[in-house]
Formats: sequence, structure tokens, C-alpha cells
Amino acid sequence: MTIEPVAAPDLAQIASEAIGAPNPMIGVSVETIARSALSLVPVIARQPGVFTRDTARMAVEMAMVLAGRCEHDPSTDRRFSDNWWRRLPYSLLAKEYLTWRAALYRFVEDSLPRASSEQAQLAAGILAEAWSPTNNLLGNPAALRQLWRTRGQSLVTGTRHLVHDIRHNGGMPSLAYPGRYRIGVDLAASPGAVVHRTPTYELLQYRPQRADVHRIPVVMIPSPVNKYYFLDLAPGRSLVEYALRRGLQFFAISWRNPTASQHDWSLEHYARAADDACSVAATIAGTEAANSLGVCAGGTISSLMLGYRAATGQPMPSASSYLVSGIDTAWPSSFGEMAGMTGADAAVNRSRRKGVMPGRDLSRAFGLLRPNELIWGMFVNNYLLGNDPPSTDVLAWNTDVTNLPAALHADLMRVLLDNPLAQPDGALIAGVPIDLAKVTVDSYTLGALDDHIVPWQSCYASARLFGGESRFVAASAGHVQGLVNPPGHPRSRYRTGPDQLPDDPNEWMAMSTEHTGTWWDDWILWVTDRSGELGPAPTDLGCAEYPPLMPAPGRYVHQVAA
Repeated sequence: MTIEPVAAPDLAQIASEAIGAPNPMIGVSVETIARSALSLVPVIARQPGVFTRDTARMAVEMAMVLAGRCEHDPSTDRRFSDNWWRRLPYSLLAKEYLTWRAALYRFVEDSLPRASSEQAQLAAGILAEAWSPTNNLLGNPAALRQLWRTRGQSLVTGTRHLVHDIRHNGGMPSLAYPGRYRIGVDLAASPGAVVHRTPTYELLQYRPQRADVHRIPVVMIPSPVNKYYFLDLAPGRSLVEYALRRGLQFFAISWRNPTASQHDWSLEHYARAADDACSVAATIAGTEAANSLGVCAGGTISSLMLGYRAATGQPMPSASSYLVSGIDTAWPSSFGEMAGMTGADAAVNRSRRKGVMPGRDLSRAFGLLRPNELIWGMFVNNYLLGNDPPSTDVLAWNTDVTNLPAALHADLMRVLLDNPLAQPDGALIAGVPIDLAKVTVDSYTLGALDDHIVPWQSCYASARLFGGESRFVAASAGHVQGLVNPPGHPRSRYRTGPDQLPDDPNEWMAMSTEHTGTWWDDWILWVTDRSGELGPAPTDLGCAEYPPLMPAPGRYVHQVAA
């Protein structure tokens, strides 16, 4: 008897794309999901007609499945890609499951108005994906074949993985093989030094990789929601490395991983810290100001910093860049729909009680929002098939979680729900009103076409807030993969359009042109044109006022979240 080997799906790619799911700052908790699931009971009681109608319709659809007619094609769902799902009884099992799943979603949609159904839809989704037959040994033909082929070893290995995750990962399936990537060796490995340290951040200066460099430095301002080295992944996939080889003087902020003692660190606190870091970088480089590169929520921080500088007459840089940053949050997003005022208030209250939104809670919330890719796909791979968790640099970074101070969490939720930065004087820094239209430096804004966190249209609207010349570029892929986009990837694409940005983002899109390759090449040409003349690269890092303290990547990047 020949047992077919189990073809391993590209879980690393699937999970890497899924971590562009709605942002976990919403703080979805298990308690919230339980309450949402229980809320379906009174919904049924209040809508007996809808329940009866939808149940009768499902019964008819189930009968059609038994008769060999089904509107749901299992082959379109990657969970049922194994050839055995084309054979009885598995083909029938898959079709019955998909029919029941569609009926559950339909019932919630029919029973509640959209504004009040979001949490119920989330609960229904988690229930539906958990009930998939692929998630148990007897209902998963690939797992049964693996069990037979390995003579039981797959089950032994899977049990070992389960015990490890219960002890060390809060019972969640591991997204990445632990310890396979080392910070400072395999990741965050670009050579440099910590040239300044405060209780909030370390400033890293990277060693030039050319004999000549542009005079004006660039300071990367990362999101405090994740570790900074997202753009300094493995060599060959690092934007930092790429920028250094193209002659930029590059600095990066590495935020401290906060604890409850830093509960009062607000958005203003981070904006003032970024302002300080840019001043230090300018001093080291001998320039009046440093160009900024804000990433995700780091773009929000950067915009506030520059708005404050413009309002108070301080030196301004030549250029500012914003990567997948939702500064204008008016455009509808799955993140915004999930937050809602009630869910946001509950999440903020939880973080205030704890002092922080713990990093592990953020990670669990992420999984609950994309359960197939980030929970059940890994459950099947790690436990039922007995395979090791996938190993990629992006997934290793994603599991290196950070805490979020309660004050910053509240401020970021206000930015999402109230959209204050899109309004003149809608935000204050040190009591000074911020109007981004007064930020007249040239700006480069990147959106990602498949971004679930910050829709590209939101990035586009953000680009139109600033008073200087604005360049908008749309990259392929999602929130994460759209940025980790080194040259040479055969599927990389980006779009450019007119520099005079029309009001309607879809109008810009209709006039845009698609390019093969990475937006990195487009950005580097734009930013080097605004980084001053070339001159000899410095032979030493830091300066007399800010000497090197220790090698990069420093101390704060190694701090572990609660």
C-alpha cells in the first residue's frame, strides 16, 4: 500500500500575509468573544422568523449537498486543497461544512444591523473557523496519512509542540520556530552603534557602506507597536542595508519595551522623543535638521513632530517619508469597523487598569482576527501533522512582541476614531495646536494595495494633508509584505501617478502607471535628491557630544514583553 506524502503548504507565506490583519490595538479579548458568542442567543430569541427562515434554507442546501448539488466549491478554500478532499466521504464533509458556515454568517448578517453586528460577526467567524473538519485528526486526511506514514511519530512530535506552547506561548500555536533567528546576528544585523540612550529610546547610527555619503541623514521612526528591526531583517531583505549601500547616512530609533511604570507615555511623549532623536542625528551629521522616515504609527508620530516644529519655527528637514501610515483615518477600514466606540472604550479601560496593553494580548488578538491563517493553519501544521513551525525572518519579527503604554493606546484609538490630525488645530503638542498644512517640506507617502490595517486610500488622504510637494506611491501586497520588498522579487509591483493629487484616490489610481520592481528603488531616488550633496563618509560613529555607547542593535531591542 502506498501512502501519499503530505505536501506542506507555504504556511510561512500565508502567515506573513495574514499579519497584515486588522490591528490588534483594538484589544479583542477572549472575554469579549465569549460575550459576543452569547449575544447570539438573544438575537435568535428576538428574530425567530429570521432564524426559522435561515434554518429552513440551510436544510434545503444540506439536502442539495447530499443530492450532489452544492454552490460551494471546496477547491477554492486552501484548507481543502489536498486531493483526498475530492473523494468521498471527505468531499461531502467539506461541502456540508461550507454550507453550514455560510448559513451562520448569513444569519448574523440578516439578524442585526451592520453597526451592531461587528462583534457578533467576529464571534461567528471564530466559531465557524474553529469547527472546520480540518482541525481534528479524524477529519483531516492529510494528518491521517502523515500519522500512518511516520508510524505515529507525527502525533508524538505534535504533542511535544502542544506542550511547549501551553508552557511558553499561552496555549497559542507558535508562528515561528523559537530561537532559529538571533537578533543582532540573523536579524537587525546591520553594523552600527547606539549613539544616544534615554529612558524612552535608543538611537542607532549605522556604519556607512560607501566611501561617500549624502550630507543630510535619515532617521527612521518606527511604530511603538512592534520592534524597530522590521526594516532591518535578514541581510538582503533589509531596507537599512539597501539605503546604506545607496549612500544614505541612516539612523533608527529603537523604542524601549514599556512596562506598567511607563503607563503615562502618550503620543505627545513619543513625538517629543522622536524630535529629540532627530536633533541628535542632525548634530552628529553636522546639519541643521535630519530627514524623517515614519513607519505605520511611527508616521503619526513623525507628522506630529513636524507639525510642532512648523508651529514653533524650529528647523525643518528637506524631506519626510511615511510608510503605510494612517494619519487621516476617515477612510473605512476593517480596523475601524472592528474598533467601534464600545469595543475601543473597553480595550482602553483594560489597558489603563494594567498600565499597558500587554504584547501577548496583542498577539492573541491578532490571531483571533485572522484565525485560519494565524491559529488553525498553525494548529494543523504544528500539532496534527507534527511539522515544525515555519521559519522566516518576518514571522520571527512578528512574534517578538512589544507592550503598548496605556496613554499611547488611548491616544492612538482617538486618532483612529476622531481623526484629529486631518483637522486644522485638531491635536496639541505641549499646548501648541498642530496644523499639518503648515508642514511644507516635501513628503513621500507609501500605501499598500492589499493592506488590511491602513487602506491605501487612507495613506493617499494622509499625503494630501501636508503643505509641501507630496509624492504618493502604491505598492503591491499588504501592510507587512508591501514594505519588506527588496529588489529582485518577481512579483513586486508599484504604481506612481500625478504629483498633483486629485481629491478622489480612485481618480489618481485610474491615472497611475504600474511598474515592475520595488518601491525601494523609487524612494531611494526621491530621498537622495533631498539628502544633500555627496561627501566623504565619516570614519567614526557618533561625535564628541554623543559618543558610541555599545554596538547596534543595542539593549532595548532585547527587552521581552509581558
